[in-house]
Amino acid sequence: MSELLAVYGTLLSSHGAQDHIGVRGSMRFISECSIGGSLYALGGYPGFVIEADRSVFGELYEVDSETFATIDFFEQGDPGLPHTSLFMRQRVRLLVPDVEAWVYVFQGDPPSGSRIESGDFRGEDSAW
Repeated sequence: MSELLAVYGTLLSSHGAQDHIGVRGSMRFISECSIGGSLYALGGYPGFVIEADRSVFGELYEVDSETFATIDFFEQGDPGLPHTSLFMRQRVRLLVPDVEAWVYVFQGDPPSGSRIESGDFRGEDSAW
């Protein structure tokens, strides 16, 4: 069964993580999207934090359970260990389009002063 996933960082089509972890062919692009929150620079990749009155650029994909397992591992998001995971997959209502999708939410405290003000990781340097 497929579900919706909104990505905002190294899993964007303009970065190479989809190829690096071998999921590009199994993620079906739906549209660009906007997610309510902020991005924080964590060194080579961003962390998404849900925040009111801000928005983040993303891409919306349809993803199957096998692909989610691969991405969960990549995002260090173990549903069985939520307190020790760097990111956790959470269902969020997107701003655009108006649908609910899974988003990987950063679990730590956002670093002060390192917000990506544009909310768009496409122009940022990354390890991918």
